[in-house]
Amino acid sequence: MRPRRLLMRGWLPALVLAACAPAVTTPIPPDAGLVPLQRTDDGGTLWLYGELTVETFRLDSIRVDPARLASRSPDPDEFRVMLLDSEGEPRLTVSSWSPLGVHVWDSVGVQESYRTATTRTTAIPVPVRPWLASVRLVWPSGAQVAQLDVSADVKRFCVGHLENPGCRK
Repeated sequence: MRPRRLLMRGWLPALVLAACAPAVTTPIPPDAGLVPLQRTDDGGTLWLYGELTVETFRLDSIRVDPARLASRSPDPDEFRVMLLDSEGEPRLTVSSWSPLGVHVWDSVGVQESYRTATTRTTAIPVPVRPWLASVRLVWPSGAQVAQLDVSADVKRFCVGHLENPGCRK
């Protein structure tokens, strides 16, 4: 069709108006697609707070949350947490990134580098298990950093959360 026919029939103004009309959009919430960190009662996580060096871990406090860690992927082998039963036997080893690893940006914010700190205040997550009595922190070389008795904390948590999967035998 020729433009004159479009104008005569009123189609062209309608097309122009439709093209210029503001699109109706639904605002996307800033947390869309994120999983909230809330108490899900689908497991438990024991958090060990303290100061870590290459040779030692000084425990400051322990907290237990009634939610499991969302993921452990890709399970790098830079630091190991061994879960021991009451007989002192290792039952599970969790591999993770090194808590001493630090990502640092240069002064202009262009180049990032990875460095290893000599000491760092950190939180080390440990999955709760009903048989868990102690935790051994170990570097991949086999050098032990610490062994901590967590039996009282696990027992206290499991008494208050009997239905939590982390506490079921």
